[in-house]
Amino acid sequence: MVGEAGERLLERGAELGALDEAIAAAAAGDGGLVVIEGAPGIGKTVLLAAARERARAAGLEVLAARGAVLEREYPFGVARRLLEPVMDPADEPPLAGPFAAGDG
Repeated sequence: MVGEAGERLLERGAELGALDEAIAAAAAGDGGLVVIEGAPGIGKTVLLAAARERARAAGLEVLAARGAVLEREYPFGVARRLLEPVMDPADEPPLAGPFAAGDG
């Protein structure tokens, strides 16, 4: 299996099997959670890329986001970034506080 970065996934049959099971369950309408953890450099990012590829191949809509350093002080910043592609602009609440028109 080759990930988005072009790196090979070696000896990851068990992990890919668990991902495939979670993807199949999601495609059948059963929600769930998969946690990928490990030491730096062990291939977590490539495994996540493989999961996204497999989910797309299964016909699922895949959303992905990465937190930015400047968002640390904004609650739900990464969640907003994740959901922006599927949000309806009409449902967006008006800006408040320092982000409101005319402030600062």
